[in-house]
Parts: sequence; C-alpha cells; structure tokens
Amino acid sequence: MKSFPREPAQGGTHHHPAVADQPAADRRGIRDEWQNIGSFLFKHLVTIAKRNNIGGFSAEVLRENKRMQAIFLHCGFTVKSSVEEDVYTFQIDF
Repeated sequence: MKSFPREPAQGGTHHHPAVADQPAADRRGIRDEWQNIGSFLFKHLVTIAKRNNIGGFSAEVLRENKRMQAIFLHCGFTVKSSVEEDVYTFQIDF
C-alpha cells in the first residue's frame, strides 16, 4: 500500500527535499499522480463510515479550497452547505 505525505487540513503545500531537487518535468509527474487524492480519500472515508453504520459526516473547507468544495458538491450524496466568513461547512448524508 502506498503511503501519503501529511498535509495540513486547511490546505497548502509541503515540499519534500528529494522532490524539490528534481527537474520540473519529474515534479509534474508527481503532481499528476496526486491530483485525485482528495476524491480517493473521500470515497475511502465513505466506505469506512458505511461499514460502521455512520450515516454521513460534516466538514469545514476554506473558501479558497475549490477542489475540495467540488468533491463534496459532486459526490452523489445529499449535501447541505453554508458559509461563514471564509469557511464553508458541508453536511453530507449517505
């Protein structure tokens, strides 16, 4: 099983020294490989939740994190959302 680097919950990037020293073309390949990690993790969390009889969950997402917002809004489940200041709150029911 592939291990994934830790990233802060509010988004952002971290640079691994071994990756930062690689040519740009190599770094692009790494970025492409990780592009769908949010969708993968969301689907995995849904599987775990359903297996444990959890009927949904809530999440807070910063306004600038458009990718995560899109994952939640297009996940195929009932989604309620609200925004306060720069934070969206999502309630996702399975």
